[in-house]
Amino acid sequence: MTTLEVSSLGAAREGAGRWCGRVGLLIILIVAGILRIHHLGFRSFWFDEALSDFIISRPFGGIIAQVKDWEQTPPLIHFILWGWSRVFGHSEVALRFPSVIFGVASVGMIYVLGTELFGRRAGLMAALFLALNPCHIHYSQEARAYSLMVLLAIVATWCFVRILRGGPHPTRRIPSMRENSIVLEYGTESEKPSGGFQVAYVLTCAGLMYAHIYGALAVAALGLAYILIRLSGCATVRLDVRRWLTLEAAILVFYTPWIKVLFLWHWTVTNKGVFWIQRADWGLVPEALVMYAGSGWMLVVLGAMAVAGCVACARSRQWRSGPLHGCDPSLSETRQVAQWDLPQSEFQRQSFGDT
Repeated sequence: MTTLEVSSLGAAREGAGRWCGRVGLLIILIVAGILRIHHLGFRSFWFDEALSDFIISRPFGGIIAQVKDWEQTPPLIHFILWGWSRVFGHSEVALRFPSVIFGVASVGMIYVLGTELFGRRAGLMAALFLALNPCHIHYSQEARAYSLMVLLAIVATWCFVRILRGGPHPTRRIPSMRENSIVLEYGTESEKPSGGFQVAYVLTCAGLMYAHIYGALAVAALGLAYILIRLSGCATVRLDVRRWLTLEAAILVFYTPWIKVLFLWHWTVTNKGVFWIQRADWGLVPEALVMYAGSGWMLVVLGAMAVAGCVACARSRQWRSGPLHGCDPSLSETRQVAQWDLPQSEFQRQSFGDT
């Protein structure tokens, strides 16, 4: 089998896989939308949603002052709901629908992120689990910032991966020879981090922290991930330390106006005792994990899958050579299809003769 035939077969398989992936994603998105729209207006507003409605009923210029006085959530969601309510009204369905949109978009973006890191099958599996997750469905039906926070966290992570890998999305396929095999390698058109992704990363991380104060934990986790990847000696990281520090500083600059408010909220909660949530302890961790997973048995399933994934990554030659190596959406499938063990003489003939 010649190199041209291998490339053609790999390209055909890749095209079929991409089409099946798109159909699968479309079905998952439709299911996610149905589950989040179902009974959207069945319940009346609870206290926090009523508070959102109260704040956005005020003039636009007074939103920040109202949020400072009444909330413990930054104002991004209130700005969004203020504009939305001027068009669609203040009913339960109207004010909750942006969260539905953010929730369905999160399902689509987790597919993009999973595909970027581990291939199309992993992306579809991640999208399916998020689409069916009861916790995510519940908070995608509230007129609050939770589903927006999840969406921005996923987008920020995707931008983070792209700027570490450098260059635009790796769509250029490069046939190459390795020992006695023909492998389709995936390369990028540029080794430098994309400026567009860097800007998107900064803006998304800033928006994430303006969506919810816990968004800062996601930003901190990405920073920790960069440090660990650097310490691991991964040679495929295209973002140098100086540029990374510049991006983190830019995020901090965007968020600086709200830091004073955070300290005010913290002082109010700790000194006046007006916060209604009890102090957390380690005993609440298992309960929270079960809630996030949807049920106890689902937590066991997800935990087992996480362990299996870590073991597979540890055994993967590609992962050991660098987890941020460029990966096409169909890399996991095409790499397997486009590789054949060939006799040494046949390999040499195809490599150096009959070209």
